[in-house]
Amino acid sequence: MGNSCSTLWPLNICLKPPETSQSEEESSFSRRMTDSLVISSNEKHTATIIFLHGLGDVGASWHDVFDKYRIAKSVPYAKFIFPTAPIQKVTLNLGMSMTTWFDIHGLDPNVKEDQDGIEKSCMFLSNLIEEEIKNGILSERIMVGGFSMGGAVALYTALTSPHTLGGVIALSTWLPLASTFPQ
Repeated sequence: MGNSCSTLWPLNICLKPPETSQSEEESSFSRRMTDSLVISSNEKHTATIIFLHGLGDVGASWHDVFDKYRIAKSVPYAKFIFPTAPIQKVTLNLGMSMTTWFDIHGLDPNVKEDQDGIEKSCMFLSNLIEEEIKNGILSERIMVGGFSMGGAVALYTALTSPHTLGGVIALSTWLPLASTFPQ
C-alpha cells in the first residue's frame, strides 16, 4: 500500500511504522553533523547561532523560517546552523519512528527521562560548539537554541557546557533532567 502515514493530532506529525534497526539508528545519529543546513554570514563570520528543531521536524523547516523572515540577514556577521535529529523510535508515540533528539516516555513530570538520549544530543551539540571554537569563534559569540525538544537540548547543553556561551534561545520548552540541577 506504499507509504502509510498516521497523523498524531494535534501535532500534525506524520508517524511511520518503525522500520530501522538499532545499527541504522546509531548510524543516523552519527550522520547528523553532515546533515546540518547552514546560512553563512554576509560579513566577516564572528558569531554562530545553532538552532535545533522539535520532535518530528527537520532543520530545513527552521532554516526556511530564519531565511524567509530575514532573521539571519538581521545578524550579518553570524553563521546559522540547523541540524536535523536522527530518526528514532519514540515511546510516547506508540514506538513510531520519527526525527527526535531523544526518546520521550510520557508527559507526566514524574516519568523517567531518557538520560542517555539527552546526553547523546547534548554531546552532538557540544561537538558543533567545539567545531566553531576551533574555527576561531569565541564561545561567548556562540548561541544555542531550539524549539520544544530542540530547546530542551539547547538549554541542557548551555547549562552543562564547560564554555561560557553567548546565550540560549529556548522557545516553548522545558529543562530536561531538571532534578540534576541545584534548585
